[in-house]
Amino acid sequence: MNPWASVTLGDICSFITDGKHGDCANDDESGFYFISAKDVRDGRISYESARQITEADFAETHRRTNLKPGDILVTNSGTIGRLAIATDDEVTTRTTFQKSVAILKVKHDRVSLRFLYYTLAANHSALNNEARGAAQKNLLLGDLRRLTLRIPQLATQAAIADILSAYDDLIENNRRRMALLEEAARQLYREWFVRLRFPGHEHTGITNGAPEGGSAFQLRWRLRSTRPRGSLTNRSTGRWRWLTCLAVAWSFSRPQDAKVDPGASSAMATRSLRGSRRALKTVRRRSSTSWTMVKLAVAQLSSLCFARSE
Repeated sequence: MNPWASVTLGDICSFITDGKHGDCANDDESGFYFISAKDVRDGRISYESARQITEADFAETHRRTNLKPGDILVTNSGTIGRLAIATDDEVTTRTTFQKSVAILKVKHDRVSLRFLYYTLAANHSALNNEARGAAQKNLLLGDLRRLTLRIPQLATQAAIADILSAYDDLIENNRRRMALLEEAARQLYREWFVRLRFPGHEHTGITNGAPEGGSAFQLRWRLRSTRPRGSLTNRSTGRWRWLTCLAVAWSFSRPQDAKVDPGASSAMATRSLRGSRRALKTVRRRSSTSWTMVKLAVAQLSSLCFARSE
């Protein structure tokens, strides 16, 4: 059996440092990014809300950080231990970072890049234990370099990393699929509730921006106009719209000759609202699993109702 050796992070990395300790001037159209700890999550750098800075400030900071594909980033201030691997694309060469992020350049003859990434992820609690501070924790570079890890020989590292990477690839593919479903539902919401081009809109009157009559869509429009009260309002507006789309898609998945009794609209709307609130609370309680099912249901029912409307 191959022995596992105890090493420090400084032993297996050729370079460990953090980002700029000062600030940079913003330039929203420069294409040069200045990321912070909030932009490091889920094993990657998120550029969705990352700051862009002037080219001159980037050049100055990049001389210190020198981020390249294959480098590991670790958040070392505030939320400790979030990780990312710099990808091999052009945006990486135009990215630098603040002091809340540290960079690790691995010695490839000592450790596998992916194995080190997974080892650090598994030792998240150890990283937190090394952090200091009361109001805001900080992981000092010296403590990071002295962090002790156990690693096997390179061949064993590669075998372990290959197995874990296969699961990560599946997770990433699912994340991309969910992003596509989210965009499809957003477009569906705009099409039906903003542009008012819902199935059967050619035969439905519009008064003051709302559908007329006792149609199923008019009933679901009332759901669209209502927001859950209390703590659900602030954080869940987007998910409320998802559930509204789900209700609308369900109404159109029924046979086209289904009738809605206008006199029962109020009671139906009340039951629908209560059901939606229960579903929304379930989504918040069970998080990813239930929420994924809601998104899949929206996509499937939307496809069905559009097929029926053609």
